[in-house]
Amino acid sequence: MKRILVLDDNEDILFVMQLLLEEEGYEVKCIYNPSEFMPLMLEFKPNLVILDIQLGTQDGRALCELLQHLEDTKEIPILMMSAKTNITVMGGYSCKAEELISKPFDIEQMARTIAYHLNK
Repeated sequence: MKRILVLDDNEDILFVMQLLLEEEGYEVKCIYNPSEFMPLMLEFKPNLVILDIQLGTQDGRALCELLQHLEDTKEIPILMMSAKTNITVMGGYSCKAEELISKPFDIEQMARTIAYHLNK
């Protein structure tokens, strides 16, 4: 079973993501607190990561950049999410996410995007 880790500071989004992804047959961990991300990342060993860009005082692009520089996580596909339509994925970071998903997102399109990146 493929594992997906989702980090977002909006608990409603996490609830929807959990339902959507479990219904699609994935093992899912959703977290709200960015400080819990790396320990869970290393323990859970996801096949795909979904990161919100704006995480309160943290920036998901910095976490993306970190994952892409660590030997154990650099091959994991990363999808970024944002409610801001004018935000850039790079924004001064070297993060190279597979895709930027706008919120609110279409549930069926999200499921297709995730399946595509898990099966590349």
